[in-house]
Amino acid sequence: FGFGQKDSDGGSNESSSAKQKAAQVKAKQVAQELKQAKPGMTISLFGLGQKASDSDTSSAPSSATKKKAGKVLSTAPRGIPTISSWKENRDGSVSGFIFGSPNFEEGESVTTSPLVIDAADGVVVQTGSGSKYFLEPKGNAQAKKAAEAEEKRLAAIEAKEEAAERSAELARQRKEEAEEKRQAAAEAAQFKKEQQEAKRAEAAEAAQLKKEEQEAKRAEAAAAAQLKKEEAAQAKATKAKASKAEQTVKKAKPGASISLFGFGQKDSENVAPTARSSSTKKKPGKVLSAAPRGVPTISSWKENRDGSVSGFIFGSPNFEEGESVTTSPIVIDAADGVVVQTGSGSKYFLEPKG
Repeated sequence: FGFGQKDSDGGSNESSSAKQKAAQVKAKQVAQELKQAKPGMTISLFGLGQKASDSDTSSAPSSATKKKAGKVLSTAPRGIPTISSWKENRDGSVSGFIFGSPNFEEGESVTTSPLVIDAADGVVVQTGSGSKYFLEPKGNAQAKKAAEAEEKRLAAIEAKEEAAERSAELARQRKEEAEEKRQAAAEAAQFKKEQQEAKRAEAAEAAQLKKEEQEAKRAEAAAAAQLKKEEAAQAKATKAKASKAEQTVKKAKPGASISLFGFGQKDSENVAPTARSSSTKKKPGKVLSAAPRGVPTISSWKENRDGSVSGFIFGSPNFEEGESVTTSPIVIDAADGVVVQTGSGSKYFLEPKG
């Protein structure tokens, strides 16, 4: 752009050789800036490599043109970007690190288009397009800003890491709380289940106890009824025997002998019609260690003078357990461990004494 063209005033003050030299310099600068340019960057063919806001629209003053001197300031005016660690290039532009510009990142490396004001520390310079920059005095100021920028960057990284740690810690706490709630719910459910099982077991036990009590009452009532029935039957039998004895006495001839043995006894224990004399020789019995199946046992027995046996009976369907009885006379010698037999055929096992 503008290569080999005359100035806007139409003059041709430069010689042909000077124009060729300037064209070569600009061609090299174009090639250099194209290599360094960022993708999508607007490049001015006059102020090479600059963003649109920093490109000149007018012809750049020649390095030989005398520039105006700027006023030295202590700080950058409001709204003016600062270029730190700057240096002036051969084409009159300035390179350095920019701060305070809305068009660049803080500390980004930039190169302006050629200036129309002398570059000096503390001066606000201006390009041909009107862009202004404050040239920060070289020294500690730039280092301070760079350190501040680095400190901000590190602080941002640290803040991000702390936020990530807080987020992870919060997630861990929530997970632990959820696990504790789940465990508490499981324990509560187990406790409730155990209580229900205990109540069911208690109810079942109470029902079983009630059932046993009812069965015991029924058994007791049945036993009482059976006893009453047996007592009534025994009383009836006793009455009948008494009446029979009375009839026998009435019918007996004068001077006849009447046997009163067996009156009042159960039928199974009645003596034979003709009682054997105690002097009759009896058969010896076989000694056993236990009563045979179905044979009642008489314990604490003793033989009477008439040949009968008295004692306490067990295992008989006709007597209560342990009831005191006296048999009719027996036809087998009474001895411990022997099964004896009465004249009517009733058998008893005589339990050994001791």
